[in-house]
Amino acid sequence: MKYRQPRLMSGAIIVVALVIVGSLAGSATAGDDEKSPLVGSWTLTVTMGAKDFDVTVNVNPDLTGTAEWDWADETVNLEDVVSKGSDASFACPDLLGLVFFGSIDGDSFEGEVESDYGDGTFAGVRN
Repeated sequence: MKYRQPRLMSGAIIVVALVIVGSLAGSATAGDDEKSPLVGSWTLTVTMGAKDFDVTVNVNPDLTGTAEWDWADETVNLEDVVSKGSDASFACPDLLGLVFFGSIDGDSFEGEVESDYGDGTFAGVRN
């Protein structure tokens, strides 16, 4: 007589694997049912040393987006966009290696910015 492994065990393994993959897929971004507070258009003022410059940041519901710089006449894609609760971060590596880390409170967004040329702060509002 030949031994057969019950099908229930292999089915249970597949279900567990699907649950793990599903939970990991949404862990770094806002959940599908809840809109990230980062979504929208923001006008931010970045202060680095004695210099201030403005940037318009647009973030889509899928947490992709762009940043448009007033002084560079350039629009770049956002990378590594993360939104968790009221905390958010994103990078603009194609422009000075800028990385933004901040907190959102309603229609206000402020925090710190790091770059290849020094660090600073930013603050702004939702448009």
